[in-house]
Amino acid sequence: MSRVTGNQHKNEQGQTIVFMGIAIVALLGMLAIVVESGFIYIQRRSLQNAADAAALAGAQRLPQDPATAQTEAQSWATKNVSGLTTNTAVVFTTSGSPVSNDAITSTVKKKAATAFIGALSFGEPTISAHATARIRGAVLPGPGVFPVAISESTLRAQTGTLVTLKQTGGNGANGNYGLISLQNDKPGASVTCESVIGGSIVAITDPGTQSKPGNVSSLHNCLPVRMAAALANNCFTLAQVAPSGTLIDRCNPLIGAPRDPATGIQPTAVILIPVMTDASIAACSGRCDLAIVRAGDLRTFAFFHIDESTVNPVNGGPTCSKTGQCLIRGTFIMGWNAAVGASGQPIGNYTGAVVKVVQLVD
Repeated sequence: MSRVTGNQHKNEQGQTIVFMGIAIVALLGMLAIVVESGFIYIQRRSLQNAADAAALAGAQRLPQDPATAQTEAQSWATKNVSGLTTNTAVVFTTSGSPVSNDAITSTVKKKAATAFIGALSFGEPTISAHATARIRGAVLPGPGVFPVAISESTLRAQTGTLVTLKQTGGNGANGNYGLISLQNDKPGASVTCESVIGGSIVAITDPGTQSKPGNVSSLHNCLPVRMAAALANNCFTLAQVAPSGTLIDRCNPLIGAPRDPATGIQPTAVILIPVMTDASIAACSGRCDLAIVRAGDLRTFAFFHIDESTVNPVNGGPTCSKTGQCLIRGTFIMGWNAAVGASGQPIGNYTGAVVKVVQLVD
């Protein structure tokens, strides 16, 4: 029988202490790696946010001013993160884009602050991030469209003159008095009234936009609500909305005067309406699909100013020209060709559209 001597016990205890020491050092090393990795990850995430913000800020200046776009992107990166060692912005044209300078890439780099690596004389690692933003064009606008359609020939022949946009009942126009259904999931006059006050809240369809037979007598209660808001917003008269013959952004129902989320009102006398082909309107009697004028991947809309003689909340003028009905009169300001995205997407290539969409693509 062998015996364990005291020296053997001491040797084993010494070995155990060495192993424990090694294990503790290894554990501390792993903990340091975890802490350091998390610390660097947080900094890299912050750097990526700065690159995203820089690209989006620069893209706002495209395509008209690429030089300012670069300066703007670099300025935003500097504001968001200090100590950058690299801060570049490159403007370029994406493949298939109909306009030049429609995208920008922001690249930023910096030395990461560390808790352990730097102290061990390994040096701080360099972290980097990049982001690309591209401008796109809104297509087939749904939110914001007024529930009335016109023909292409009317737009071309009467732009700049006072015209009748919507007829009253009994005029012999096939019982279709200019109204269209933009919210087919909600039938009834109340929906038409809602679209008159604040524009449609769902996307229009093409083909598939339907005429709305009959005359909605409740319009004489709806239109004054919109016009009163337009008056308060100084987007009431033609001189206010288009002082030099061109619609100003502040009174544009898609840009400066969109539907108010609280009241549901577009505070402008300018409305956006789809332009339909002459053939589809001529062939329509009752409820039927109308075809929007198109050229390739473009669809035609028009901005129209409702004349104050239709509804004038200033002097108590006619709420509409015929009791219980509305004969809407006004002036076409300009046409707008909206691009259609591939496979029915809500945005497509930017073509100088009224509404510019900026999106991160990388």
